[in-house]
Amino acid sequence: LPANYLTADDLCLYARKLAAKKPALSLEIFREQELRRMGCGGILGVNQASGIEAALLHLRYQGAGRGPVTALVGKGVMFDSGGIHLKSMGGMEGMKYDMCGAADVLCLMEYAADTGCAGSLTAAVPLVENAVNEKSLRMGDVITMLSGRTVEVYNTDAEGRLILADALVFAAREADRLVDMATLTYSCQEALGDETTGYFCNEEELAEQVERACEAGGEPVWRLPLGERYRRQLLWSKTADLANYMPDKRAGASVAGCFLQEFVNGRPWVHFDMVGPAVLRKDNGRLEKGATGRMFAAVARLLEV
Repeated sequence: LPANYLTADDLCLYARKLAAKKPALSLEIFREQELRRMGCGGILGVNQASGIEAALLHLRYQGAGRGPVTALVGKGVMFDSGGIHLKSMGGMEGMKYDMCGAADVLCLMEYAADTGCAGSLTAAVPLVENAVNEKSLRMGDVITMLSGRTVEVYNTDAEGRLILADALVFAAREADRLVDMATLTYSCQEALGDETTGYFCNEEELAEQVERACEAGGEPVWRLPLGERYRRQLLWSKTADLANYMPDKRAGASVAGCFLQEFVNGRPWVHFDMVGPAVLRKDNGRLEKGATGRMFAAVARLLEV
């Protein structure tokens, strides 16, 4: 939907209606005051130029099985202007879709409730708008994250990792494994194109499960590397524990993945960077231009493991 038709307020209302009609789901919504008290500096920082309060949706689903609790985290940037590092006209086109990860997670929670998924789930969905005014994050600002670590904002258009980091820390408190879904980096799209989702994983057993689930779900994916050679690109700041970006753009998807890994608290974790496949940019004779719902099928199968 157009960004003025679907704000953080609107998606909060959607989540309330969803939880009300699905007894298997419970919902908490944290808005500006609660987020400030919690210390969610990433979510609040990205949203601070918006006229609409940020939100963090927290949903729970209690399955009948005894398996691990899986946390689903979805990027919910309702519109991304790029902030002070303003996108070009072409780059800004389609930024109403920067909340596809959030939409996928809400749909997956609804699917679990409808199908009686055996596994227990928790979901953390941060909702923000990356807008521009005199309150915008500036290059060089330092923010304190929910984890207590500090981050220097080198690029205000690398905002998704900031809100996901807070949501991952929040979700890790009650989950055994983490799955995050995001339209995160154009670097991943440049590497893999529009049809293949890049994924990052910190545990081999979980990576094998991901591969099987994606094959069964018909979702083309490719595992991209993590590691110290990428992580150290985030450690150059003289004023904070981490930077949110590196001065050059090489291996940007892996650097972003390493940033997120800093906030998973050692949990088994998979990150889907689906910026290419999440949106069909022009009609192709089979599907119309717009959001595709990609990775829903694969993650739905992963939840059965």
